[in-house]
Amino acid sequence: MKYILQLHQDLPELAKGEALALNPGEHKTFSNILLLETSSPYFKTLAFTKKSCQFLFQCKKENLQKTFKNYNWQKIYKESFAVRTNSKELKNKEKEFAEIVWAKINNPKVNLNSAKTPIEIFITEKYAFCGLLVHKNEDKHHDRHPNNRPAQHPSTLKPKLAKSLLNLSGLKKGKVLDPFCGTGGILLESALLNFKTIGYDLSPEMIKRCKKNIKHFNLNIDVKIKDATSKLEKVDLIVTDPPYGRASSVFKRDIIKLYEDFLKQAEKSTKKAVIIFPSILPFKKIIKTSNFTIEKIYKVKVHRSLTRNIVILKR
Repeated sequence: MKYILQLHQDLPELAKGEALALNPGEHKTFSNILLLETSSPYFKTLAFTKKSCQFLFQCKKENLQKTFKNYNWQKIYKESFAVRTNSKELKNKEKEFAEIVWAKINNPKVNLNSAKTPIEIFITEKYAFCGLLVHKNEDKHHDRHPNNRPAQHPSTLKPKLAKSLLNLSGLKKGKVLDPFCGTGGILLESALLNFKTIGYDLSPEMIKRCKKNIKHFNLNIDVKIKDATSKLEKVDLIVTDPPYGRASSVFKRDIIKLYEDFLKQAEKSTKKAVIIFPSILPFKKIIKTSNFTIEKIYKVKVHRSLTRNIVILKR
């Protein structure tokens, strides 16, 4: 079946990557619209997708009005309907489109809050797409923002990015480990996605903060003080954002060894990993010291001198 996904525009490649990792299939991209064919849709966990819709039709932008009028709305109508659009230029025309649907169906009823037939119109530079809403992303990520957690740390990933790391793996169930868990940003998202979740950190203070955050969100996560360069337990996936600190040559050399030693243990623990490497490190050379191969790389700019390289590894 064909679907329309409205992607967030702030990190479009990451949004597309996580959508396809969980929903592999034939696809085309039109600006922030991903047109996707998949037999087993899995949209509910996507962090950077706003809306997911069952495909109804596609046309050139200038032909939208005509195509909309000619569509057989009766065949898809159930109980009530509403019409929404992502386009500012069409926002004032939602009522006009609703009147078209109203005139084409039997016993029409409008329900703006919980329509059984939620019709969505998306506009790109050249094309218009119309679909039936399947899922709307209403996850309250802000509630889990680092600033809203009882135990904080400046290096913690924001919830949407942490969740997308898990999605990029393509894993839908299983056991997840973060061996550099810090205050638990990745762990929280993993547990909320119903993975069996484990976290390690060498710092007793970090583990203390992590447990405080876990308790605050009432989640079941196993965390312990443990060195990520020692033997790791077997898991389906490792997702982590290791420390990198200052960029001096001596410090960098120590950090490189940390990454290399960690990867040697990680490859014995899992066949798949999603790891963030800072741009200040030669991450491709580091990875070559292990038996992992690079499946995909996504770049997320932090500031002028630092970019996060999100690397999907497989063995």
